[in-house]
Formats: sequence, C-alpha cells, structure tokens
Amino acid sequence: MADEKACGAIVFTYENGVRKYVIIRGYGIYQGYCGFPKGHVEAGETECETAIREVKEETGLDVVPFDDFRTVDEHALAREGRPNDKKMNVYFLAEYHNQELVAQKSEVSEIALMTYEEALDSFQYEESKRELMEAESYLRKSWKIETERLIVRLFREDDGEALYRIKTDPQVLEFCPDFLDVDVKQEDILKYIQAFRKYEEDGDTDTWRCYAIENRETGEVMGAITFSKHNMLHEYELGWMMIGEYYGKGYASEAAEAFSESFCRKHGVDYLIAVMDIDNPASRRTAEKSGFRLFEKRTVYDYHYNRYADDYFYFRRYWTGCTLKDRFYGDAPYYGRSTSDRQE
Repeated sequence: MADEKACGAIVFTYENGVRKYVIIRGYGIYQGYCGFPKGHVEAGETECETAIREVKEETGLDVVPFDDFRTVDEHALAREGRPNDKKMNVYFLAEYHNQELVAQKSEVSEIALMTYEEALDSFQYEESKRELMEAESYLRKSWKIETERLIVRLFREDDGEALYRIKTDPQVLEFCPDFLDVDVKQEDILKYIQAFRKYEEDGDTDTWRCYAIENRETGEVMGAITFSKHNMLHEYELGWMMIGEYYGKGYASEAAEAFSESFCRKHGVDYLIAVMDIDNPASRRTAEKSGFRLFEKRTVYDYHYNRYADDYFYFRRYWTGCTLKDRFYGDAPYYGRSTSDRQE
C-alpha cells in the first residue's frame, strides 16, 4: 500500500490540427524533470477532484477528465530521502479548448505544449513514457463524437451485422453499389472493420473508411459516415449511408455536421466536400441540412472512353472556425479584365 498519493491529468489540445500535450517542469529536486500536472490528495477529495484542482492550480486550465481513462504508477520516494516509503500517482485524461496556459510560479518552472514524440523524448522517467503511450493509444482507439441524439464512433467487431445491413440497404445499393465493395459478402465484413480501426490507430486520415452512427439511447447502429481524401480531387470527402428505417429523421445530417466540425478543428482543415449524383435529392437535403452548400455542378470527362460521364453535385462545408473570407462564387467582387473601376 502506498504511503502517499497524488492525482493529476494528462492534458491535451489541438494546435493547427496536431494533438499536443501539456508538459511541465518543476522546482527543487524535480528541477529540469518533465511530467504532467499533479498534486497530493487533500482531505475529503476524490481522485478526480484532486486532478481537476491540481491542473487548474499548476496550468490555469479548467478541465473535465474523461470518465473511462485512469492510469497508475507507484515508486519509492528515494529522491525525497525516503527509500522505504512508496508514492502512488494517479492520472486521468482531459482535453481543453481555447484557454491560456498559466504556470503556477511557486511550483512550475516551465510549461509547454509538445507533440507526442516531443513529450516522449523529454521524459526522464520510464513510467511517464508508459503513461503517455497509454493515453495516446486510448485516444487513437476510442475516438468518438457525441451529439444530442448520436454517438459517431469507430466500428467495432460486433457491429458486423449492422454494417452489412447498411451495405445491402436498397437505397445504398442504388446510389452507391460499390460501398465497401460491389460483391462484398457478410463474412468479409470483419476484415473491413479491422482495417478501419487500424487506419485510425496509425493516424491515417487519407484512406477511405467508415464510422458508425449509433443511437445514444438504444445503442443501435443506424448508419455510417464515410470519409477519405478524394483520390482525384485531393480534398477530404464526407458521405453518409443509413439503414432504411432511419431515413428522414435527421440522423445523417446531425452526424455529418458534428463530424465536419470535429475533423476540421482537430486537423486544421478549412472545409470538407460532399459529392453526389444529381438524381439523389435525399442526399442533397442531408448535405444542406448539415451545413454543406452547393459549390457547383460538375461534368466528368472520361478520357479512357473519350466521352462525357454523368454529372454530379459538388458541395463544400466550411467549419465555424474557418477564417477564409472568399469561399464561394460571388464572395469576392469580379472586375473582369479591367481593374480601372476597382475600389481600393
């Protein structure tokens, strides 16, 4: 049993689309040593309450720790001259947005935001490295977005039946017959789910994958968000597929809006695109309801067969934090070839 106990948090944020961790250096015997904000548990406090208080005192940040991440280490207090006593450190995980880091002058000599790799290199203690690796692994594996009615998350291996229902839905077959693959069989679904999870764990944001749209109340998977970097347009593309009984209830647009905002904020991307058949009015309504706006109608020219192919609609959705002023046709004044009448 530990003689002392301290609690803190592994705190992170996103800066220009890159996840960065809050790393502090202390004074005294810990001068020059990097770690996470933490402190001793006071009388009557829970572990989580201590972590929240210590993060606030040492960094100035208000955080709410995740409720399903907790990591612990124990070590002898040799540096304090008490080699026979043990101390337990408990760390939670927390994210912050749009707050200023303010170091507690009495205990923190320096505070910095570091990437995962930078933080690993800065640590002198193996336990700190292990704890950071656990946090990074957790964030890559347990990615999810929550809305009022939905959870958008990675597909799990027990979601195979639901994903196959989406694949074989009549409307999906009509407008996107190659969803997953044209001839995919139910026994093939698991390999797709495993691949989607690996892309996420590897930090791959380009390869095509699906995310489950789950009903928060019932836990049912009702549809999927599709996402990739378009192989011809080289822009991030969002799509949606729903099981027939959940059409027309606003689930797809709610999920698309939440995903768009989250991805753009975290990865420093100004907008996502959506492309669709011009004969798919339901998908167009979903796009517009989720904040996408028609950019233009496009016609594809097939150079292999030397002919024009089907027309499609090209939409864009700029996230709410985008600073670009000129986004669509007509946003900037057009003066033609002459600029003599331009207002400076």
